[in-house]
Amino acid sequence: MTARKHLGRGLESVSHLFLSRRQPSQDEAPAPTTAPGVPTRCLFVASGAEVIGKSVVACNVALELAQRGHRTAVVDADPSLPTVRLLMGAAVSSEAGPERLALDGAHALSLFDTLGQAMADDEAWDYVIVNSPADFFAGGPPPVSAGGLLLVVSPESRGLIRSYAIAKRMAGWHLGLPLGIVVSGVAGDAAARAFFDQFLDVLERQVNLRPAYCGFLPEHDEIGRSVLSRVPAVLGPEESDLIEPLRRIAEAVAHVFEPGGSAGNS
Repeated sequence: MTARKHLGRGLESVSHLFLSRRQPSQDEAPAPTTAPGVPTRCLFVASGAEVIGKSVVACNVALELAQRGHRTAVVDADPSLPTVRLLMGAAVSSEAGPERLALDGAHALSLFDTLGQAMADDEAWDYVIVNSPADFFAGGPPPVSAGGLLLVVSPESRGLIRSYAIAKRMAGWHLGLPLGIVVSGVAGDAAARAFFDQFLDVLERQVNLRPAYCGFLPEHDEIGRSVLSRVPAVLGPEESDLIEPLRRIAEAVAHVFEPGGSAGNS
């Protein structure tokens, strides 16, 4: 019998979530949600170096998709700080390997440290969510053919310039990959959409990209509390101001990054 370990500090009351090395039994295995031959949607979550919220988006969107029955893996590929592991309370060391996070019976999320680990796994993923470092795309396009980019941007000028540079680099690949935008550190949806419209205008005029608006994250104090508590927001207290925005982002991701979704090169 495999021992179960609660996932992270502060999750003692969340009894349905635990960390386990075991594979699910036949009774627990989720039903397939992707038809044979449909490629894995490999979604890279990126931001400029000064933008707050990228890892929170990657972690919580992956959890939300897994809870909705999608076979989901999350890759904590940012070597500067293993924030996804920290958020989930998973082991953080050079010996830490892939982890399987079981959610509500049949649903599960797998955590990897490299994209290669995830793509080499036997599971036929519906989604692989990659928490990407700021320089991940400096050497060229993503190392998989099917995918898209979710860019977390902030109205703060320095982070915005770096986010624009990532989008411009993506446009130069001429791959037609879908692009979604999450606006971080704003007071609400109206402020986020106003900023997105300005950013969209720049991307259309300068690099011929028309991304999709995927939602917003509230001002940074709430994000910081979520990271410090090591409890993913979508599994935390319902009164958190992060829960509803993150669920809306997950809904947008499931729509935009379906084959034939609404974002990408014009």
